[in-house]
Amino acid sequence: RVMIVVLLVVSPLVVKAGGWQTWLLVGLAGQAVFRVSVVAIKGRWRTARPATLTAKG
Repeated sequence: RVMIVVLLVVSPLVVKAGGWQTWLLVGLAGQAVFRVSVVAIKGRWRTARPATLTAKG
C-alpha cells in the first residue's frame, strides 16, 4: 500500500522531469525503502516469535 502511494505521489514529478535516469533513481529509491521496511518487519517478527523463524532456518 505504501509503495502505491509513493508511486502516485512521485509519478507526476517524474513525468514533469522526464528521462529514464529519473525513473531509474525512483526505482532504486523504491527498492531501498521496500528492503528497509521488510528488514524492519522481519526484525519485529524475530522479537515477537523467534521459535518459528529458527525452525524455518
